[in-house]
Amino acid sequence: MLTAHRDEPLRTCPAGRPSAAREQAGAINCAEFVEVVTEFLDAAMGEPTELRCLVHLARCEGCETYLDQFRQTVAAVGAQPGPDLPASARDQLLGAFRSLRRD
Repeated sequence: MLTAHRDEPLRTCPAGRPSAAREQAGAINCAEFVEVVTEFLDAAMGEPTELRCLVHLARCEGCETYLDQFRQTVAAVGAQPGPDLPASARDQLLGAFRSLRRD
């Protein structure tokens, strides 16, 4: 089960550290981390935001656990076979997506 951080108050992180410690060095809070976790894993964020995430993870055991659980979930889902799609449906979808790029 994934750790739910959204219900936690923003003034403390799951490890119980006060916001002053969290905000030191520009760290983000738990709710902000949860919002950008996919970008963090995909390395699709700017370096300043990535550094803020790393600072937070170094101080927040709860978000470190959340990140580990998220990675495990992605790996488990990614290991599942995709649905069988008839060739005609595949061709229709690809045609539709190609026409979107032209517009």
